[in-house]
Amino acid sequence: MKQVASGEWEEVVQARLVRWVLGNPFRRVTFDPAWRTAALINLAKSLYDEQAFNRRVELAEKLPGAGCRPEEKLSHLHAAKPHCRGCWALDLILNTNQN
Repeated sequence: MKQVASGEWEEVVQARLVRWVLGNPFRRVTFDPAWRTAALINLAKSLYDEQAFNRRVELAEKLPGAGCRPEEKLSHLHAAKPHCRGCWALDLILNTNQN
């Protein structure tokens, strides 16, 4: 990782947080509507409604069964970092991400 001055550290952390929640604005990620199965939608909604973001790996494991294989989506949902409402991958599945 690149060394940064102590005054820049907060900016670096904030930029990472924005990319983690919103995704990379320079790399558009698509989600085929055919992948939005009832099971995926119901699970994604329950993660949001119950704020059970620790179950996101369960969602990631169901994506290949729906035909979705892009690693970026799968790796984001498998990541050990905390997730919350506004997660770009969940919004993409729920079709609430209007990029």
